[in-house]
Amino acid sequence: MRAEDWEALGARLRGLAARAGLRLWRGARGFLGEVLQRFSAHRLLGAAVLLVLGAGLLAGARALPVVYGHYALRHAAGIAARQSRIKGEEAALHALRRRAFDLGFTEAALGEDAFRLTPGLTEEGPVCTVSYDFTHLVSVYGLFAVPVRVRAEVTGVQLDPLPNPLAGDGEEKDPRR
Repeated sequence: MRAEDWEALGARLRGLAARAGLRLWRGARGFLGEVLQRFSAHRLLGAAVLLVLGAGLLAGARALPVVYGHYALRHAAGIAARQSRIKGEEAALHALRRRAFDLGFTEAALGEDAFRLTPGLTEEGPVCTVSYDFTHLVSVYGLFAVPVRVRAEVTGVQLDPLPNPLAGDGEEKDPRR
């Protein structure tokens, strides 16, 4: 093929590509124009929906640690209920308040009436019920605060203290001897 043939073939291909591209551009422009026209007709409604969805996502992101903290505090209450006979009620409540403070529930940690420990007796043996009820304020990036009520009641069978294997005849022996 000669150079003139190559040039003629190139010009013909460019003409075909230009017509196909123009047809494609007109179709895309028509579709995008229709979408833009529908969006502009409901622009205020769309902006309001996006604002509400954005605020909901921001609030949800700030509420996730509270949900995790509630489950962790419930687990700690179960441990305190089981170990209250071994440690004592005051030590179990102190451990529960310390865990609440570590999880960020300062209202519960500082409040005296947030946690209640109630011993009882069932056919399974001695049980202990730990209940808590307080309100935690979740601050959503300083814009507003949402009060979240955190409450639960956990019952656990109390563990018996382990006997000292070195003790004999009713007297307690020092395990260090």
